[in-house]
Amino acid sequence: MKKTAVPILVAMIASLMAVPASWAAGQAQTPAELSSQCQAAVKKNPNNDTGKLCQEGIDLQKQGKNDEAVAKMKQGLAAAKGHKK
Repeated sequence: MKKTAVPILVAMIASLMAVPASWAAGQAQTPAELSSQCQAAVKKNPNNDTGKLCQEGIDLQKQGKNDEAVAKMKQGLAAAKGHKK
């Protein structure tokens, strides 16, 4: 019994320690969060690529295509970071 309990216990402890690290590494963002970040980025730096990509993402979100919306808004935010003045 002890021979099987120890490895199981060690595995459980290791997995519990890994969970917070994976959460901190990159939490998924919702389309609503990204939408507000996009709007703030466009206000700070109104570049055409950022505004266009973010608006496409918002339109996709309204159509219920959340995965595509998230990808498009992340592209828009990346464009905003690339064009900082």
